[in-house]
Amino acid sequence: TVFYSGMPQIARRPPWEGGFSWQRDELGNPWLAVTCQGTGASVWWPNKDHQSDEPDSMLLSVTVPKGLMNISNGRLCAQTDLPGNWTRFDWFISYPINNYNVTLNVGKYAHWRDYYIAGDTLTLDYYVMPYNLDKAKKQFQQVKPMMAAFEKYFGKFPFPRDGFKLVESWHLGMEHQTAVAYGNHYLQGYRGRASSPVGLKFDFIIIHETAHEWWGNSVTSEDIADMWIHESFGAYAEAVYVEELFGYEQALQYINGKKSNVQNDRPIIGVYGVHRRGSGDMYDKGQLVLNTLRHVIADDDLWWAIVKGLAEDFKHSIVTAEQIFAYINQKTGEDYGYFFEQYFKNTNIPELEITVTQHRDSVTAQYRWRAEAPDFRMPVKVTTAKDKFVFIYPTNTSQTTRLEGVSPGEFRVAEDLFYIDVNLQRAYQYLR
Repeated sequence: TVFYSGMPQIARRPPWEGGFSWQRDELGNPWLAVTCQGTGASVWWPNKDHQSDEPDSMLLSVTVPKGLMNISNGRLCAQTDLPGNWTRFDWFISYPINNYNVTLNVGKYAHWRDYYIAGDTLTLDYYVMPYNLDKAKKQFQQVKPMMAAFEKYFGKFPFPRDGFKLVESWHLGMEHQTAVAYGNHYLQGYRGRASSPVGLKFDFIIIHETAHEWWGNSVTSEDIADMWIHESFGAYAEAVYVEELFGYEQALQYINGKKSNVQNDRPIIGVYGVHRRGSGDMYDKGQLVLNTLRHVIADDDLWWAIVKGLAEDFKHSIVTAEQIFAYINQKTGEDYGYFFEQYFKNTNIPELEITVTQHRDSVTAQYRWRAEAPDFRMPVKVTTAKDKFVFIYPTNTSQTTRLEGVSPGEFRVAEDLFYIDVNLQRAYQYLR
């Protein structure tokens, strides 16, 4: 037994800088939360503070003043009144859990329970400020269609014994396993904002943070340098939700709306072994890159089988980027090493240099890739005939192909399907 005590670190900027947050709700009641992703769970309890290892289960007991509730991960197995007007809440977590996902939320909550039934039954528990109860019951109607979409593409909810909870927090939100913190003020998008109109059709925090139940909480990166496994797939899950509810074209609009957010400041993969994550581009750029990979593979049945396979075959597992890459190569029968190196291990996206030239009635396209990855050879779709997109296969060596029935001005690259820079030159040669 380890005994410890003291004043835990106060979070300066939750949920991005970790620690405890001591607040009061609109009625003056105490409202307490803890967030520690990145900072590490050792800011408030002794543990082996590294993502490469997880406890296989936990009993979390929290004693609070009588009249308040504590909501933590897992199932509430006991609530005990203690002398001196205290109440202890005992929560049992029956699955492996990342240390940073262990949490507590203390406040005067209103609670209701619902059920998601799809063959088996998943409990859905909601804890919100009483004055937000009506808004919450309306906003949280998004949960069931979200669960249906995610289970279709990622497999069954990975922690069914422990159920699913949304817990209102005063901070923005966090993917605490089976006790997702929600602080989006019951607004669509990201606190009422979005990069595209379709982003205002849903509550970003509900969708993104719940996606982490599959990507991050169940499938967990061994090193924080591979946090893109959590965040790129978590961001891509937003587009999966959009595609399932609103259609493929709306999903493409949503994904491409993220381009202006990308910095391309450093690689998505961070530095291994020194607790250094990669670029914040792992969210929006990661989503764009996964959409690109889908269209490079160009077989949706295979693509969705790979996505679901990753979630199911690595369920409750610690993984590395190389395992993810090897899995995709094995399932496709292709070597996408050049793709992974360019998009995940380098800063810049590849540039397609292409010159479309018209000489009398003949139109040709000369093209090549400029990329850091040696032997970069990603196929890409262009209009080789009017309104007809087909694959070309550029390499780092210049190639030329003839175009039929398309002028230089009509030539297009499918930039909505492939996240690339396009250096397109159009030339017209007229001889007397």
